[in-house]
Amino acid sequence: MPASLPACGAPRPAPRRATPLPPPITPVPPSATPPFISMPFSRYPFGGRLTHEVPLWVHPEHHQFHIRIRQEPCDPTPLTEPHRAKALLRSAEFYHQQGRWGLSLFLLRPDHLHALLDLPPDRALGKPLGKWKGFHKRTQGVCWQRGFFDHRLRSERSKSEKWGYIRGNPVASGLCDSPGDWPWWIEVHADGERRSGCNLAHE
Repeated sequence: MPASLPACGAPRPAPRRATPLPPPITPVPPSATPPFISMPFSRYPFGGRLTHEVPLWVHPEHHQFHIRIRQEPCDPTPLTEPHRAKALLRSAEFYHQQGRWGLSLFLLRPDHLHALLDLPPDRALGKPLGKWKGFHKRTQGVCWQRGFFDHRLRSERSKSEKWGYIRGNPVASGLCDSPGDWPWWIEVHADGERRSGCNLAHE
């Protein structure tokens, strides 16, 4: 038989109290957020040192990505042709200086490039990357494949692995004997120090 309902006017049991929610997390003010994060280079297999400020995931305002952009096979000039390569690397650093993205690492291969870039979450990757690709299509005649590959890095270990992978990529492909032999890369440290495998001064 169904349970009998309480008589009209009878006191009802008190509702169960919900578990109180934890207090909201106070966001880090934008002024305290560095423009990008670099990891200690001693964690990478290629020597050297980078300044470590704060772990990447402490700052939810900034998302860091591994980017890969490919060149169309029909383009006869490789990205690593010296004049073209220097123009690409200089403009990547210029975008960093202008605040269009945060540059940690940018490396060119003959037919594609790898980069570690960061942006606030309210900015879409497609806009600065599209403008950057369009600029070099007009000025350098680069014929890019449509779009780009991106993978968000969510931990120190992930970034360390990607950094090592990118720097070691030319060696793994047989283009050079050691990462230091490859000239077409640029990196920017958290303290503003810049390193490059070649002289990027305007000729």
